[in-house]
Amino acid sequence: MSTAFDPELREWMKAALAGDMAKYRRLLVAIRPRLQALVMARVRDAAHADDICQNVLQKIHVSRHTYDATQPFEPWMFAIARHAVVDHFNRESRMVRLIDGGVAPPEVAGPSADLGQGAVAVSAAISRLPADQRQALL
Repeated sequence: MSTAFDPELREWMKAALAGDMAKYRRLLVAIRPRLQALVMARVRDAAHADDICQNVLQKIHVSRHTYDATQPFEPWMFAIARHAVVDHFNRESRMVRLIDGGVAPPEVAGPSADLGQGAVAVSAAISRLPADQRQALL
């Protein structure tokens, strides 16, 4: 079974690497639906999938100099997309472990978050400061 790759994508990327911004825009518009389909098949949450696709497009832009123009474009693009999906699940897994472990991540922590022993130690240390230093800190 052979996989057919779109030679036009490769040509557009080669042209983009040579400075043709019109072909680069055409490439990005053409690949977005393919990326979204790949990501949605794995993530199944439209908002996350859209974020991941945007991230992949940024990574393609930043790392475009690593593309080997003698090779098909799609395997290179899909490798970047797969890594972005794996990164997404790794972040989600870390977030779940933090929340399940009773420690709120910084963006979730607020005044009512249970900060545990660290907060008690800091509070105790602040209470031992001279009044003027304690007032300045608070």
